[in-house]
Amino acid sequence: MLSALFSRFAPTTKSKLRAAYYSVQQAFVDTFRSYGTTELLATLRGLGIESGDTLMVHAGFSRRSGFKGSPTQLIDGHATIQSRAIASAVPE
Repeated sequence: MLSALFSRFAPTTKSKLRAAYYSVQQAFVDTFRSYGTTELLATLRGLGIESGDTLMVHAGFSRRSGFKGSPTQLIDGHATIQSRAIASAVPE
């Protein structure tokens, strides 16, 4: 249904609508879903992950992911809590 509606708009209008949508989505993530390394470590500890545990991590990064840091900071955060971390960072 939305496809039919949006197909009637000019490409420049679609582009502006898409930009507005992503702007609102980013504001929502920044306000309600963002987290940093400190919150990540607290969550991992809360899940029972301890030093010496092996954890395989797959993470895709985008502006809307919610993580405030870089991919390196995410991996370093995991390495802080455990002695071995197998990580795969795949850009979106």
